[in-house]
Amino acid sequence: MHIPAAGRSAPGCRPSAINSSKAARWNGDIYGGYSGAVGDVTYGLQLYYYLYPGAKLQYAQVKYDYGEVAASLTYKWLTVKYWLTYTPDYFGYNSSSLLLGKDQHSRGSGYADINGNFDLGHGTSLLLHFGHERVRNFSDYSFRDARIALTKTFDGGWSLTGAVTRGWNSSGVYRSYTTGALDSSGKPAVSNPLQSTFLVSLTRTF
Repeated sequence: MHIPAAGRSAPGCRPSAINSSKAARWNGDIYGGYSGAVGDVTYGLQLYYYLYPGAKLQYAQVKYDYGEVAASLTYKWLTVKYWLTYTPDYFGYNSSSLLLGKDQHSRGSGYADINGNFDLGHGTSLLLHFGHERVRNFSDYSFRDARIALTKTFDGGWSLTGAVTRGWNSSGVYRSYTTGALDSSGKPAVSNPLQSTFLVSLTRTF
């Protein structure tokens, strides 16, 4: 579950601590890597940097930009990937933004990503996902997530997918999650990104 960028997650800031936050004008990813195969095993190593130009948590003067390195292994239907934050902060997580501890940062945070892709035949496939985010120095913000997705492909490049996603966090900090960005009423937008969701999508590949 990637809230700022894919399968991955974003930090929350306590609503009572929020003054305001500048929203990004746009966001983008810079990445590159290498992959290869030995028999049935495919391996890869990628470097990512996520950009949120102009976005800043005002009261802490903290930007959301961050970078990760990811290593992956795939064997037939199973893929395992681990993401490691190499920048000082993971999406702005530090003592100033979370009002926790003193001069602490979240470099070294990691996300374990496990996916099983199963061909059920007749153009139908099943995805089973489990992930665990460990936020270094701020364990209250660590979480787990799971996803089940069923996809049916049709002639003409069409595919129909139904997916259920759910997250868990033992401390409950994500029940009132906010980055500080303001909603249409001028108040910090608050949500629970770990609540269960069901999504149906219809796509076509040309």
